[in-house]
Amino acid sequence: MLRQFLIFQNAEPIWQRDIPVVPVETLVCHILTSAKYGGRLVQWFGQKLPEVDKVRIYGVMADDLGRRLGVMAAEVSAGSSYSSITATLPQADRAERELFEQCGIKPEGHPWLKPVRHPVPAAKLEPGRRLGTVPENNIGRDYPFWKLSGDAVHEVGVGPIHAGIIGPGYFRFSCVGERIEHLEIMLGYEHRGAEELILKSKPARVPILVESIAGDTVIGYSTAYCQAVESLAGETVSPRAEMLRALALENERLAYHVGDLGALAGDVAYWPTTAYFGRLRGEFLNTAMDLSGNRQGRYFVRPGGVNRDLPAAVRDRLKARMQQARTEILQCLDQMFSNLSVVGRFDQSACISRADAVGFGFVGPVARSCGVEIDVRNNHPTGFWRTQRIEVAVGKNGSVLDRAMIRKLEIERSLDLIVQMLGNLPDSTDTLRNCRLSRKSGDFCVSMVEGWRGQVVQTLVLDEAGQLVHYKSQDPSFQNWNAMQLANRGNAISDFPVCNKSCNLAYNGHDL
Repeated sequence: MLRQFLIFQNAEPIWQRDIPVVPVETLVCHILTSAKYGGRLVQWFGQKLPEVDKVRIYGVMADDLGRRLGVMAAEVSAGSSYSSITATLPQADRAERELFEQCGIKPEGHPWLKPVRHPVPAAKLEPGRRLGTVPENNIGRDYPFWKLSGDAVHEVGVGPIHAGIIGPGYFRFSCVGERIEHLEIMLGYEHRGAEELILKSKPARVPILVESIAGDTVIGYSTAYCQAVESLAGETVSPRAEMLRALALENERLAYHVGDLGALAGDVAYWPTTAYFGRLRGEFLNTAMDLSGNRQGRYFVRPGGVNRDLPAAVRDRLKARMQQARTEILQCLDQMFSNLSVVGRFDQSACISRADAVGFGFVGPVARSCGVEIDVRNNHPTGFWRTQRIEVAVGKNGSVLDRAMIRKLEIERSLDLIVQMLGNLPDSTDTLRNCRLSRKSGDFCVSMVEGWRGQVVQTLVLDEAGQLVHYKSQDPSFQNWNAMQLANRGNAISDFPVCNKSCNLAYNGHDL
C-alpha cells in the first residue's frame, strides 16, 4: 500500500533528505496505486522554493489499518502543470484546487477547478506579492456556478451572512419544486492568511495563532501543533500532561457534541432537548475554564505539556460534575431518541453512501456515520491514546439520524473516559517541560489529532537553521464540505437545516 513511500507514524519526526523525490507523474501514479489498495490521502500540498523557482509537492498517504503514514515528493517548475488525480481519486479535489490557488501548479483535467478561498483584498497585499495565480479566483463577483437547465428549475441563494452566530458561506440550491437537485457551496470569506502569518510570527506567538484557526477546536489544533514541535525537538511529555491533554480533548468533544444535538432538536422543534442541552453544554465549557482559565481552552496546551496542573480539589469537583452530567444527559438522550417525530425527521434524511465517504475521503463523525471506522485515536494514536483502545461508534446509512447517533454514543463514551482519567491521573507535578522548536530529531513532521469534527492535521517543515519555513494546516471540514453538497441531493429544501447541523462544518478552519 505504501511501497516506494517513506513510511513513518503519526507525529514521528523525519528528515526531508530521506523523503523520495520523483517526477510529478510518478508521484501521481504512486498516490493512485496506494489508494487502489486501501490507502487514504491525508495531504497534498505545495511548498514554494523561490531560490530555484520551483514548487515541491508533497503527497501524504495513510494506511489506517497498519497505523502508518507515507510521504513522497516531487519538484516542479513554477507555473507548470501535471495530470490531475481528482477524476480518479475525489479525495484530492480541494487539495488540488488549493495547490493551484496557492502555488500556480495546475492539475490538468481537474473536473471542478474553482476557487477554494476568497482572495486577500488587494489593499492588504505586501509589496511584491500578487493577488493570486488563478484567474477564476473571483469569489463574491462572477463565481462560475454550475447551472441546472429546465423550465421547472429555480435557484435559492442562502448566505453568505446567516441567521445565526456562525461563519459566512454562500449556498446555491438548484431545485425542482421543493426537491434539491444540486447544491453548490462557495466558501473563503473568512480567509485570514493564517498559514503565512504563522511563518512570520515569533515562536511564542505561534501557539496562540494555531489555536485561533478554528476557535471551537482549540485543544485539537494546539495538541496537534505541540506534538509536532515536541517530536522535532526530541522532547517528551510527562504521562500526567498527556492525560490532561486527552481529558481536555474529550471535554471539547462533549461540549460541541452536546451543543450539536441541542441544535438538531431545535431544528425539528423538540424544545426539551434544546433547552436542556443548552444548559448542559455550559457544564463542559465551565470544565474548560477549570482546566485552562477560560471557556475555550486557550493557553492550556503548550509545547512541553500543559500550562496548568489540576489540583486534587478541582479534580474531585470535575469528577462529580461529570457523573451528574452523565445521569442528566442519558435521560435527555433517551427521551429525544425515543420520540417518533424526532426520529422520523432524522431517519433517511440527507444520506451519504459509504462509497462516497471513502471516495471523497470524509473523516470524523461524517465518515463514521457511513460505516467508515476511522478515528485517529485508534488508527494513529499518540501520547495517552497509545495505551487505549477506543470503541468507535459507526453508523450504516450516513443519514442525519446516523450522525446524531454517533454524537450520542461518543458523548456517553467520552463521559466514561473522563471519569476514568480523573480517577487515574499519574501522581506528578511535572506538567510543563522546556521545549522549543528545533531540528534535533528531524525537519519534517505530520501530526494528527481526532478533534470533535474529525482529523486535524498540522505539518511543520524546518530549514537547516531549525526555522519554520512551511506550515500546512488542515481542518476536517476541508474534506467534509463536499459531504454537505452530496447529502442534500434529492432532499426537500426544508430539511437543509437538519442536514447542515448534523454535519456542523467549520468555515474558519476551512478558510484559514
